[in-house]
Amino acid sequence: MAFLGNKVFLLMFSFTVLQIDSRHIQFHLNGYECFYQEVKASTKCSVEYAPISGSKPHVDVTIEDPNQFVFYRKNQQEYDYVKFDANITGTYRVCFSNIYDLSMYSNIVYLDFVVGEEGKMVRLDDASTAPMTQVETSIVNIYDAMKVIELYQNHHRIREANGRIVGQSLNDKVMMWSVGQSFIIVALGLVQVFVLRQFFAEKKENI
Repeated sequence: MAFLGNKVFLLMFSFTVLQIDSRHIQFHLNGYECFYQEVKASTKCSVEYAPISGSKPHVDVTIEDPNQFVFYRKNQQEYDYVKFDANITGTYRVCFSNIYDLSMYSNIVYLDFVVGEEGKMVRLDDASTAPMTQVETSIVNIYDAMKVIELYQNHHRIREANGRIVGQSLNDKVMMWSVGQSFIIVALGLVQVFVLRQFFAEKKENI
């Protein structure tokens, strides 16, 4: 029984996940903002971004290599997920802008910059060339499915945050409009009462 437990323990830890470097942030964008990341050549990278609030939820995005070559450019994007391989070693730059028609907007932007193959599973024993067992294959398939689920969850989380912020902003505007309408109705009622009193009021010398 103890031998079987040891086999299960070794099987569960026969795989490991490669360590990656990622930047997962939310920031306020007022005009122009850039982020820098050191990347080695031939490294797989991914950038995911989305404006989750603002009067105009669109941003302009550019990605540059260390030679200042812009290999990715999108205008007025709501969401995107881009993968690329670093061609040279150096500092890569991701820039965001929300200046349109000489007007500057305010947005909260979500950014996830991943350097390396995200969540790749490898064997602890690199020298092993034996084919994977059925259980090991099942573990890898489950892990791949979990990565897809995480990607969808992240996307829906961004959309939910955007909807929540828009809903809160709409609720505040409706509240202010309702308070203004209530004040106007009360003011009109007082004016009507005052005017009607003037119609039926008589001066004392005329009685």
